[in-house]
Amino acid sequence: MADVDKLIEDGVKFATQAVAYDQNGDGKSSIFFYKEAAAALLKADSYDASRNVRSKAMQYIERVEFLRTQLGTGTNRK
Repeated sequence: MADVDKLIEDGVKFATQAVAYDQNGDGKSSIFFYKEAAAALLKADSYDASRNVRSKAMQYIERVEFLRTQLGTGTNRK
């Protein structure tokens, strides 16, 4: 079984990096880290839904979609 605390910790770390890049106008890097944060939190949620991290992951996914629109990179890139 995955270490849910570690996944959440990773999600927070990635989100912090995403926000820093976002604030500095580096859309491509912020997209990468928002996606990593969302992935870690969604994985944590799949192991323990009581941790209530799914809504935060969804916010990060929404931010990725917004940034992709702003950068004109579309939605089917990884």
